[in-house]
Amino acid sequence: MRPVRSLVAGWLEVTATRRTLLWLRGALLAATALALAGCLSVFLGVHRNAQMVSAQTTPAILDAHEAQVALLAAHGAAARSFERGEAILGAGEEYRGQIAIAEQSITRVAENNAAGDRGSQEIEVVEALLAGYTGLIEQANVYFRGDATADSPLVSAYLRDASSVLRDIQARLDRLRAEQTEVLDRQVDAGWSASVTPVVWLLPVLALLGLLVATQVFLSHRFRRTLNLPLAAATALAALLGAGAALSLLSAGTLDETRDTVRQVGAEQQARGRYLQDANARALTDLLGKQCGDSQPCEDSVKRIVETLGDGRPNPATKAEPPVDGTAQKADRAVLTAERAADSHRIEYGLPIAALGIAALVLYGLQPRIEEYRYRRR
Repeated sequence: MRPVRSLVAGWLEVTATRRTLLWLRGALLAATALALAGCLSVFLGVHRNAQMVSAQTTPAILDAHEAQVALLAAHGAAARSFERGEAILGAGEEYRGQIAIAEQSITRVAENNAAGDRGSQEIEVVEALLAGYTGLIEQANVYFRGDATADSPLVSAYLRDASSVLRDIQARLDRLRAEQTEVLDRQVDAGWSASVTPVVWLLPVLALLGLLVATQVFLSHRFRRTLNLPLAAATALAALLGAGAALSLLSAGTLDETRDTVRQVGAEQQARGRYLQDANARALTDLLGKQCGDSQPCEDSVKRIVETLGDGRPNPATKAEPPVDGTAQKADRAVLTAERAADSHRIEYGLPIAALGIAALVLYGLQPRIEEYRYRRR
């Protein structure tokens, strides 16, 4: 009876071991597929957002800021051209140059618009208003005659209307920029970049690593072998799989840096805009005041013009010098950080290769032991 019991016990042990090996093989392959799905989904999701931030949203916001400042600078240049007795469309190089910058910036905003139909509608209105604004400035230039005052009321009227249109353009650009900024916030704070997202890929990778270690411990105890080289290599590849997905965290952090830099650019551009707005109010007050002479209706027009440019009067506390302009460097840094976040370094191709390598090594490491127990069972 004892030999029979030993035979039965041996057969049961062989069967249990073979089943365990088959279960481990299936679990490892399933865990590999799950880890790949999680890692690849998160990695592609983060970099898809990063590419949109780099290619569309960041340039659109920066160009909207640039358009606002350029329009205010153009308005001031127009006033200075009138004051010097120059024809804006002839000698007014600064005015024409700033208008060209504004038009180009608005065109780029249209090309990179990330706010959908709402953004497109705002851009269409801004372009129409800008055409009306330049037309009014041209009409003011036609009636401007240096020191002559015969056409001063017409000049004042056109400048008043142009200032009013400029205010509308600035308000539209504010809304357009706010819409682009909302999109940027959604992209940076999207689910793929959220703090809980690592759970999607980290837990499957940790489960895979745990299974690989447990399998090697089991094989070491069962077969008296300290190391299974294929499974050890699979463990190293699983660690690399997780490390590749972890790079998406760096991209998410870089997106945060991009947003912070864009906000810094916005704050500095708004400070420049306030300075230009106040300087424009002063320049137009002086210019039109000279043309008005003792005309009370003309002085009333001047007041209305100034009201459209600011809070109704120049701010005496405004600095004589414009704020230090570091926006170009910060804008370049925002673009570069966005591009760095969007650069995937081709890791999306490396992740499936690593997963296939893990699966192949798992089969290569376990299949001989399974075949060995298949033979013993027979």
